[in-house]
Amino acid sequence: HMTKFHKCSFLLFISFLFLNCSSNDDDGTTEDTVSIIGNWSITSFKIDGIERLENILMDNDGCPFELIFTLSTSQVIEYGGTDCIIIEERTPEQYCINDTSLIFDCTQGGENGIAEILELTNTTLKYLEVNTLGEVERTFTRQ
Repeated sequence: HMTKFHKCSFLLFISFLFLNCSSNDDDGTTEDTVSIIGNWSITSFKIDGIERLENILMDNDGCPFELIFTLSTSQVIEYGGTDCIIIEERTPEQYCINDTSLIFDCTQGGENGIAEILELTNTTLKYLEVNTLGEVERTFTRQ
């Protein structure tokens, strides 16, 4: 015998499944949440609209750097040398993210930067940060 509680729980669960699977047809687009989690390699570094990536890569023997996001932390890894081996793994820091902002080191009040997310897709992460250098726009490609 199913108790009244189990019947209600079962019905609630089934209705939740239908609600969860319904698509949003208001504007003809379905909203897929893109995850920032993964390994990202820098492809563009602009200061006040001027591309400066070459300058950064020259400092690292032409090797790119990566930004790695886990569920709760972000970490920068720099490569260098003729074989582009890891030369620096910065300490992972907690980040916070919402639809428009990426806050690095959010447990410390974002002292390492608050960025405006310009684009986040399955392949591209682009954000803008205003700091002592000026308006810094970084673009990464998912690895």
